[in-house]
Amino acid sequence: METTISKEKAKEIDDLIKKTFQSIPIDHLSITITDQEDELFSMNYGAGITGSSSFVLGSTSKAFTAVAMFKLLGKFSISIDTPICHYLPEINCTDEITIRDLLNHTSGIGTYETIDNLKFSGKYGAFEYSNANYNLIGSVIEVITGNTFSNYVETQIFTPLKMKQSFAFSDSAKSKVMQGYKAYFGFSLPYDTKVPNEYSWIQEPSGYLCSSTADMGKFLRYMMKYSYEGNQLSKIVKENGVSVKNSPAIEDIYINNDGIYSAGWINKTINNVDILYHTGKLSNFCSFSALIPDKHLGISITCNFGDFLVGTNQIEKLYEGITSILINKDIANYINPYDYFIRHSVINSILLILLMLCSLPFILYYCNCSEPPWGTN
Repeated sequence: METTISKEKAKEIDDLIKKTFQSIPIDHLSITITDQEDELFSMNYGAGITGSSSFVLGSTSKAFTAVAMFKLLGKFSISIDTPICHYLPEINCTDEITIRDLLNHTSGIGTYETIDNLKFSGKYGAFEYSNANYNLIGSVIEVITGNTFSNYVETQIFTPLKMKQSFAFSDSAKSKVMQGYKAYFGFSLPYDTKVPNEYSWIQEPSGYLCSSTADMGKFLRYMMKYSYEGNQLSKIVKENGVSVKNSPAIEDIYINNDGIYSAGWINKTINNVDILYHTGKLSNFCSFSALIPDKHLGISITCNFGDFLVGTNQIEKLYEGITSILINKDIANYINPYDYFIRHSVINSILLILLMLCSLPFILYYCNCSEPPWGTN
C-alpha cells in the first residue's frame, strides 16, 4: 500500500508543473496530494498564493452536491430511485426521472438547458452531461431541508470537516476568492467571476462552490473513508453509475478511454488501477480532484486561469501527467513548450484573415468610389 511519495516522484511532479508554467500563462496554481490520514505533498506556484487560497471549483463542485444528496437519502430514508417530480412538481417531467438519473446525467435533459426553462431531449436513460441535473439536485435538497443549498453544504460538509476556506460563491464571498484570469488571443488578463442566479447555466450545485487545496485535502480524506449503505465510494460509482464511451464529458484525462459516471465522479481503469476523478472548467478557473483507492491517494489541483481554446486542454495534460506519475504509468503527453504559442498564433492568424476578408468589400469600394456606401449628408 503506497502512502508516501518518494523524493523522486515529488521532484518529477514539481518539474512537470514548472514546465507547464513555462508553456502556459497560468497565474497561480495550488496542489495537494494526500493519503487517508494526512497531506503528503503540497506546493503553490505564483506570487502571494498559499494552500489556504480559495478558488472557484467549477464542476468538481458536483462531488459535494452528490454527498449532500446521499446524506439526505440516509437521514430521511429516501430512495435513490425516488422520482424528482415528487419534490419538484413544477418541473415538466415524468415519474421515470429519478434522483439516480440526476446523479448519473441520464435524465434526458439536454447539455445546455437551464432549470428555469427545461427541455428534454427524449434520450432518457442515455448519458448526456448537463449542469441542470446537479442544479436540480440542489433544488431537491432545498425542498427537503427547507434550507438553502449553500447553507446545507456549509453545515453538513464544510463545518464538520473544518473546511474554513470553503463556501458557495456569492457577492459577499468575492473578496475571499483568488482573482481569475482568462485568455484573450493567448494573453492572460483578469476576468471577474459572475455570481450565478436562477437563470444561470452553472449554479452553486453544479459549479460555483469554492475551496482551497488545503480544504480539498480534508474532503478527499473524508471521501476515501466515506461509505453509503456499507459501500465505499468506488463501489457506489461502479454499481450505481452509467457506462460512458467516447464522450467529451469523460475525455478530460486519458482521452478516449471508457468510463463510468456517477455522483460527481468519473471512474476509469488505467494500468489496472482504478481512478476516480472530475475536472472543473470555467472561463477563468480550472480544478481537478482525483482519488486512487488502491493506493489510498487523493489529488487536488486548482488554478485561476481559463482558456477553452488551448490552455485548458494543456492543463488537463498536467493532471494526467501527475496522475500517471503516481500510478507508475509512462507520461505519454508531455506538454510541448511551444504548443500554446503555436496554436494561439494559428487561431489568431485565422481570425485576422477572416477580419480582412470581411473588410475586403469596403476596401474595394473605396478603391473605386469616392463616396462611402452609406452615403453622405
